[in-house]
Amino acid sequence: MGYIETGNRPFCKNSVVNTLLNAKYNQASEQNIDCFFSISIDGFTKTG
Repeated sequence: MGYIETGNRPFCKNSVVNTLLNAKYNQASEQNIDCFFSISIDGFTKTG
């Protein structure tokens, strides 16, 4: 188990998805990997 530091980049309005994308973006950035996210979560519904 490890700690993943996340940034505050606004990839989308969904806080869970945004946190995940920030974590992955930061991991790539630390390894000098350029990345670009193109996401669409229109119609995403919360269940439960």
